Amino acid sequence: MPAHIDHIRGTITKMLSGTRIALCVTGSSAAYRSVDLARLLIRHGADVVPVMTGAAAGLVGPELLRWATGNRPVTELTGELEHVELGGDGPGSASVIVVAPATATTISEIAVGGASNPVTAVVNVALGAGKRVIVVPAMHEQMYRNPAVVRALGELESIGISIVRPSLEEGKAKMAPAEEILESVIASLRPKSLRGMKALVTAGPTLERLDPIRVITNGGSGKTGAYVAWELMDRGAEVAVIVGPSDVRMPREARVIRVETTEEMAAAATRLIDDFRPDFAVATASPADFRPERTAEGKIPTGNGPLDVRLVPTPKVVDAISSGGIPVLAFRAIHGHMDDEEMALEGRNYLREHPGALAVAVNNVSEKGMGFGSDYNRIVLVSRDRAEPLPPLHKRAMAAHLVDFLESLGIGRR
Repeated sequence: MPAHIDHIRGTITKMLSGTRIALCVTGSSAAYRSVDLARLLIRHGADVVPVMTGAAAGLVGPELLRWATGNRPVTELTGELEHVELGGDGPGSASVIVVAPATATTISEIAVGGASNPVTAVVNVALGAGKRVIVVPAMHEQMYRNPAVVRALGELESIGISIVRPSLEEGKAKMAPAEEILESVIASLRPKSLRGMKALVTAGPTLERLDPIRVITNGGSGKTGAYVAWELMDRGAEVAVIVGPSDVRMPREARVIRVETTEEMAAAATRLIDDFRPDFAVATASPADFRPERTAEGKIPTGNGPLDVRLVPTPKVVDAISSGGIPVLAFRAIHGHMDDEEMALEGRNYLREHPGALAVAVNNVSEKGMGFGSDYNRIVLVSRDRAEPLPPLHKRAMAAHLVDFLESLGIGRR
């Protein structure tokens, strides 16, 4: 494997380490995005082998994909039986086959068991070998809505192929973002240990208004909540997310409720307990703990000297959830130097103050490059009988550890 590939492999997480992925590229104008997708999969630990139709090779040079993956693309079938070697169940075969982008022609051919080019041949063999196959459509919207294509996609789903649905924009069925395709790959490898369960996730900051322009808030981004929601869905749970002001993309398949203030977040959680009826909750949000006693109707004038603002407490979202009898894993942000044992003590104190909480993740937001707004975090997971320190991790990997911890506490057991 070329050194430049080993240099980036697993630099985000190692969640796909040991996983070989056949990345099958067809002749859609979205083919150029396969390069970024390949690199993302590799950065999560995967070994990616490109497979290309002739039309794809005309759009994205095979040498570019060879550079992007470190593996020679399969562009034709020879006596070496490349489709059987990669799609079958022998040594060196792929664990997951991802067709991204997938054209209407490719989708229709897969649906009837065709194998006229390297991509459909690899998929044909993989289906016979019981491999996981993911199809990511990309085409003009009219083609995507063609009843024959709709029927073909339904047939693919009926035989166990996962479909990552496109975004319908500007008359196009645009290929899903690389992060969604990554999650589909992770989901294909996850046991469905939470199937039949419903989970409530809170995410992002809240804001409290001083006036129509100025607000009190914090640096929470919503990244942890999004990753936790993905991980729960990857394990089969149905997820509802209550998210404060955040630019972070939440899973499209989740039920997403957007709020602004802490009071709105607590009220939304109370409503969901009655409506959605979650089995458990993960409260990753960083809601504002105080709000101005009064919000000015107009902009507060400047240049008039000091401004005195009286702050009053906001509702505790975790307590609103746990008061409904829902087991909840909370997050507790701290600031200042603390070692793992001190963070664990902070967690135990939190659980004493919030008897309805099942567990708490204590994270130190003062550590450089960690916490609010960052892609990384260092947490200590604390339940009533143990503490589990985690090393600094990308928040996507942290989400997997967090859900493992929840399952170890009995979440998901019927």
